[in-house]
Amino acid sequence: MDQFALLEILGRAFADGATDKLRPLLAEGCKYESQYANRKLHGAQAIIENMKRIHANLNSTCTYTYKIIDLASVSKSIIPAEEYENTECLKSCTHGLLLYQYGSKTPVAVVVCKIDSLGRLASILLSRDQSLFALEFYGEVTGDDSPNDIPSTVSPLSRNTIQASELRKAFAGQKWDIDEAKDDTIYIWRNADKFIKGWLPDNGYHVLESQVFDDCIGYRCVRRNVAYTVFMYAYGQNKTTMLDGDYCSRLERVPFAKDSLILIVYLNVTRYQDGDSIEYRVQHYGKNDRGPELWQLTRAGDKPILLYFPRKEMVDQVWQIMYAFNHDATDIYDCIITDHNPSISGCTSAPGHFMNAAFYNVLKNVHDEYGDMKLGYVRYNDVVYSSVPYIDGLGFFSFRTDNHSDKILELTCHSFDDTDRPIAEFIKTNTREPADLFDFIPSLLSAEPLDPT
Repeated sequence: MDQFALLEILGRAFADGATDKLRPLLAEGCKYESQYANRKLHGAQAIIENMKRIHANLNSTCTYTYKIIDLASVSKSIIPAEEYENTECLKSCTHGLLLYQYGSKTPVAVVVCKIDSLGRLASILLSRDQSLFALEFYGEVTGDDSPNDIPSTVSPLSRNTIQASELRKAFAGQKWDIDEAKDDTIYIWRNADKFIKGWLPDNGYHVLESQVFDDCIGYRCVRRNVAYTVFMYAYGQNKTTMLDGDYCSRLERVPFAKDSLILIVYLNVTRYQDGDSIEYRVQHYGKNDRGPELWQLTRAGDKPILLYFPRKEMVDQVWQIMYAFNHDATDIYDCIITDHNPSISGCTSAPGHFMNAAFYNVLKNVHDEYGDMKLGYVRYNDVVYSSVPYIDGLGFFSFRTDNHSDKILELTCHSFDDTDRPIAEFIKTNTREPADLFDFIPSLLSAEPLDPT
């Protein structure tokens, strides 16, 4: 396959998530490095899974586009084609991709590839190296952050100001809000506050009020009749706070968070030059192309931890599957498992992939052989844990959920010494599901046969 066709398939994988045609064109040991997302990967499958995960998190405002270019046309020095093999970054391919995002006129990276002797991609580099390329890249930093850019630069939101704002909106054509003083050096917390007050409602959280603290801003919210306090941390070019459970544990004692679930969100605010204007982008704390995520401040025994919190319904499913499994409760399974081809895989006692009736048979056999599920916490990197049901002597379970029905589609069992995705830490507890978890569901107490006559 010529390199133009190969680059077209690679470009479509970035832009459209079309990875099926790309997979056989990747060498098994292919190396991937993104200077844009600060990420390094090794292996074809890891690269494909990463591309799928990224594309699933993109929306219409941040999709990728691309164009195929002659690399010599953007290089700072013209290199003859026969010398590309000996150039550290510009390997075999004389052509590459300019990758764009956010509709910007400037690229986010130059994609440079190396092809092995079989014509497969041996390395993929998303470069932003201005010593190699005569280009301006999207998101280039403009100036140092100001030490005066602190949470107190944001005005807190009270319930009275919310009511007044809603009332003012009723008077069309009248301008009530006073513009804040413009200061381009003060941008982190103001942009983060503006972003989160839009992001929370978009994800179902009704913001009631906010309060400014020394190193964060708290937002009191309600979602589906559950009270939350979301504490937002933010930074610009450099992280100013290293968050973990111990650091955030003091938030349990903050009166503003009383009688609520405590959630943490950590944002990175990027200031960059786009043409003649300065623009701002708010993103996940890791400075990559993922959206923000919430972490719940909770405890594993006496240890405060940050728990991945996609939404309460998914976190509650850990308790629900534990209850159904430990009680062999088919009526509870009916409430939490999809009716359409539920599946389970990864159990060493039942190798293979099982669906429908076999799904329930595997769960019953595993329960009979290994005993009950308990609550565990798994961490792969960083400081964020996920809550999982685990079984001693077997492993722990992850699951995939239908976002519309909140029913479990698939269960996967993982061993504690998984080599495909090494575990950084696993915390085992003896915690069981609440005994009254499903007391709200009517149950049969007794039955008397009717007289057949």
